[in-house]
Amino acid sequence: MAKKMSIRLKLNRCYVIAILVLFLLYPIYLPNSRMFNKTLSVIPNIKQEDIDINLVFIGFNSEYILEDDLENSLPSEIDPFTLYGANMSFPHSNYEINYMLSYLIEEKTTALKGYIIDKADYNPLLGYRPNNTAIDEYISSQVINDFMDFYIPCSGYTVDAKLVEEYIHQNIHSDFEETSHYTLYLMNFSSIDAEDHSIEHSYVPPYVDCDSNRSTDISIAGTDQRNTVGWGGNYRFCYADLSALSEYILQYTYLLGSDLATAPSYYRYDLDTFTDINDIETTIGKEALATYVYEWINSYVRNVFISPALTTPPIYDTFNLPIKVFNNIADRGYPYESMSWAFNSDKISNYLSDAFPWIDWKVEFELDYLTDFPEIYNHLVDHTQNNGDYNYINLIDIVEILNEYTDVFYPPSSEYSQLPSYVLVFYNTYIQFGDMRIGGIAVGPYQIICKLPYLFFEDSDINKPIMGLTHIILHELGHNLGIEHPHNNFHGYGSMFIDDVESYIHCSDKYSVFSSDTIARFHFDYYFMSTEENLENIDYDPVGKTKVLKLLDQSRIAYLDMNYKTAVSYAMNAWKLSNKLDGIIRKPAVFWSVTTTGIISVLLIPTVIFRKNIFSKINILLRKLKR
Repeated sequence: MAKKMSIRLKLNRCYVIAILVLFLLYPIYLPNSRMFNKTLSVIPNIKQEDIDINLVFIGFNSEYILEDDLENSLPSEIDPFTLYGANMSFPHSNYEINYMLSYLIEEKTTALKGYIIDKADYNPLLGYRPNNTAIDEYISSQVINDFMDFYIPCSGYTVDAKLVEEYIHQNIHSDFEETSHYTLYLMNFSSIDAEDHSIEHSYVPPYVDCDSNRSTDISIAGTDQRNTVGWGGNYRFCYADLSALSEYILQYTYLLGSDLATAPSYYRYDLDTFTDINDIETTIGKEALATYVYEWINSYVRNVFISPALTTPPIYDTFNLPIKVFNNIADRGYPYESMSWAFNSDKISNYLSDAFPWIDWKVEFELDYLTDFPEIYNHLVDHTQNNGDYNYINLIDIVEILNEYTDVFYPPSSEYSQLPSYVLVFYNTYIQFGDMRIGGIAVGPYQIICKLPYLFFEDSDINKPIMGLTHIILHELGHNLGIEHPHNNFHGYGSMFIDDVESYIHCSDKYSVFSSDTIARFHFDYYFMSTEENLENIDYDPVGKTKVLKLLDQSRIAYLDMNYKTAVSYAMNAWKLSNKLDGIIRKPAVFWSVTTTGIISVLLIPTVIFRKNIFSKINILLRKLKR
């Protein structure tokens, strides 16, 4: 009897141990619907953020600035995804703008003016100021005989725009610099100019093309210089001298078809001319001045400091940028060997890595002859037209054929985003978009660029390189990433004077700190908010969750300090870890729901079904033992 009880106890223990093992092997937290139905609706798609902006007046008398009127009219809330219709369900920030208005002390104002005069060079033909009489006639009649009728030549002084930026950074900005601020310096140095406007002053940013190493000057009137009102982009500030001359604002207004009657007043008047027309000793004059200053600030705030998203930003930690160059001028004396200086994948990769270091960039050139692709070649030939002045192909016809081949050349990948560039090197054929010839455009996930020999070489001479491909590729790629120009028809062109590859002034081959900040904020928002959602699913692992929360805290601290590159790196690491932890609960939940059921079926179900047979055989065994 004792042996019988002992065997039963052993069997019961085995049975209990088997059941305990099953429960220990089976996950404590069983799968639930959250684990298999992720959605961004779990958290808000838009979060509120504060952006602080210093407005520093230099050379202005505070008596003439209606501060209350100015601050009440400035934008206080900006959603960068609304202007171009980006995907509003994409996680992003809505910005509350806080302004701090102040005046530079007289001592430092005088020192800055002295520096500008000391560094300035006199030019008999400085540039061209607006001819307001001709402009008024054009507004009423909409007829113009010569574009240059809009301008009156003048002499004056030019100073290197970058030197002034460095001077402000070293001698002034430390008084206003905060890691969590942007700053706009609004300058008035009218005293440098002649009262009759025969002598003006302007800022000239130098530019050397990074491919040809050649100084490249762009002017609408052959002055061999760009006349700007200010500069910025290497630090978190810009300066705009409202009394300075710039022929560019009116130029782009006219060329892009803006309505001069409704355009911001700074398109037509520098501060000197404005005060000639408006008596700022009167209330009406002060109100007009407040509007004039507002238009400058509004342009910088909306276009530069809080740049709108041109497209919904693609979010990947690796981007592949293959640059496919179709040469169709080799038989005209322009083989690839003669243009080798224009292609530099390392330089493009370095510029991208410097601006967006949390992304792994893969850049390579593929040099092909267009005739090696007969279907593409014949399609382009068949769609070439002539308007009496030049040959052209409509953009839509180029997009049509490239859409057929993009997935063939560069198949989609789940590991990285494809951002190919197609460069069409033609001899005398342009790309036409509407009524405009274009040199490049971002189309969906790729760019189309058209280059003719005279754009590569001065006088089309292969021994005189002018400009390579780096600038235009980076410019159009910026649009693919979501970056807009630092100027637009919505908020004005006064903010176009930025040391940024996206600017039409074309004085830089790099992205400014403002473009880098913009993309970093977009990526941070995605990673940060997506990680918060993932946290809903990893309560089972307190240690892992603690690590994720620590990374999020570090990213948040960096973000509030405007250390955006570091912030997005922390947020991206938190997102990757949360995905891994989330995957642990997702995948084992599916695994155990199948595997453990199998174990139960093998061990438990036979025990239940064949219980009588098992106990019957046990009884026989016990009887034998009893004998």
